Amino acid sequence: MGFALAIQGKWDAAIPQYEQALKLNLDKTDAQYMTAVALATQKKWAEAIALYEQVLQRRPDYAEARNNLGVALAGQGKLAEARQQFQQALTLATAQNNPTLAASVRLRLKSYPVELPQPQTP
Repeated sequence: MGFALAIQGKWDAAIPQYEQALKLNLDKTDAQYMTAVALATQKKWAEAIALYEQVLQRRPDYAEARNNLGVALAGQGKLAEARQQFQQALTLATAQNNPTLAASVRLRLKSYPVELPQPQTP
């Protein structure tokens, strides 16, 4: 149900469905991942990060979760940490023969500088 709502862009309605799945499901990885995606879509970065980190504790080779953790960290302005996650996601995506994710991560690495540029003073 949560996935169907998410596809329709009804993220507010999807989150309670994913939370219910978390209560019922012993393997919480998928439900936590989808809840994190929904939270990140709403720019609830801290909550999304916490869930992505829990997912990655159980599945450190989950390239998509690592990539999305990088996006959430970048959303908080933590660009150096985000780049670390993107680097790891790229390594995993390449090893897992996932060229689509690898290409997406390469673009993110080019898009996010290590630090925010400092304003120029005259």
